[in-house]
Amino acid sequence: MAKLVLKRFRCITQDDDTGSDSPYFIIYVGDIVTGKVQVKRVRQGNWHNEVDGGETWTVNETVAISFSFKNAQTYVLVACLEEDDDVDITLQEIEVMEGKMTSQLQDFAGATLKKNVRDAIRNKFNSLIINSLGNDDHIQTKRLSPVTGTPGELSPLTFQDSGHYIVRFAIE
Repeated sequence: MAKLVLKRFRCITQDDDTGSDSPYFIIYVGDIVTGKVQVKRVRQGNWHNEVDGGETWTVNETVAISFSFKNAQTYVLVACLEEDDDVDITLQEIEVMEGKMTSQLQDFAGATLKKNVRDAIRNKFNSLIINSLGNDDHIQTKRLSPVTGTPGELSPLTFQDSGHYIVRFAIE
């Protein structure tokens, strides 16, 4: 089984607030065959009000382990957020999200990852994020499509709304 690693991100432009950005990411990984779910928040303290347009930040943080990362059974969503005062989504809320997303995935046991299943999972994930936010900005949620569990860097994800980020993941 493989692991998914957030390798790095590049801030193209900061959000529309004054000062530097404080981005963070919430990653959902669900396997429709095994029923396994992981939800993880990635935020490093040295990003706090330090991320400016044009900068690339190395992360190298494992976000999920022991998944096949094959599109037919593993669904990966990445939410890019920007902290305004304090991080709105706590680690305790991440645990609650993981429990709710596990329950939802169990509703689809034995199904395949067809569009209606993917849409339901994405809508639930976005709803949980939005309902947990106070004043942080939810830039976007994107699907990461690993295609196969083959090791290597994946196609970049581009997030653009109040800020603009390019995020790179790898299967290791």
